[in-house]
Amino acid sequence: MTEPEDVEDVGEPRTDEEEFDIAVEPVVFFATPFLDTFFGERCSEFEAECECCKRWAAFDVLVENPFVEEPKAEIKAAAERLLEHANEGSAAELLAKHILAEGDDVPVTAEHVARHVSGKPTSTTSCR
Repeated sequence: MTEPEDVEDVGEPRTDEEEFDIAVEPVVFFATPFLDTFFGERCSEFEAECECCKRWAAFDVLVENPFVEEPKAEIKAAAERLLEHANEGSAAELLAKHILAEGDDVPVTAEHVARHVSGKPTSTTSCR
């Protein structure tokens, strides 16, 4: 069977990580100004009852690339930074210690740890 003449060789197929990054660009492009306009810029301190914080946190989850495999050293470094700032006996302290004890089997990304353990968004801009 012969190949059609109009088919180009496109090289290596894209990875899931690359496909996600391409697909999420328009979401970020349109959603960021929408969130800024209707809910305000990110708060400097995350508050669970704040509508602005809830909306930006949902956005972060939506656009976080689940196909990125971050280096384990980066994840451990994020957990160590969080451990320095966590209150004794807090959930943040316990989770950071758990991640550091996991060794090479760290199941989450550094951004996931930073965002969910600290309870703060990843940006440091403040609400209007």
